Amino acid sequence: MDGNGSLFGTLQGNTREILTSFTVDLPKKHGECIVWSSWMWKLIRDFMPRFFSRVVWLVGRGGQSALRFARLRMEKRHNYVRKVSEVAVSCFISNDRVNVAGLVLAGSADFKTELGQSDMFDQVSK
Repeated sequence: MDGNGSLFGTLQGNTREILTSFTVDLPKKHGECIVWSSWMWKLIRDFMPRFFSRVVWLVGRGGQSALRFARLRMEKRHNYVRKVSEVAVSCFISNDRVNVAGLVLAGSADFKTELGQSDMFDQVSK
């Protein structure tokens, strides 16, 4: 499990079986911003001066929007952890019984910690 997706599988002896996997597109911490080279800025400033301030305003993400973007980012991360725990329950629990001997969580430390401490994941980890 990491910021790109999750993979669920089983290991029995030398046999590996992938049960399911999915990808996710989570927003980055500092956002996706447009990279402008210096000649682009000069072109805009020199040939379109009345649009220059508007372009600078569109590229920036600061101010009150920063809190909103942070909140949306955390909400998407939480939804992703919830989806991972739901898929884990569907893969590793059948007839209200756990059908594996143990679980290995691998990937990003933040996601593993959040998933391991999640209430949604408790029924799988018992």
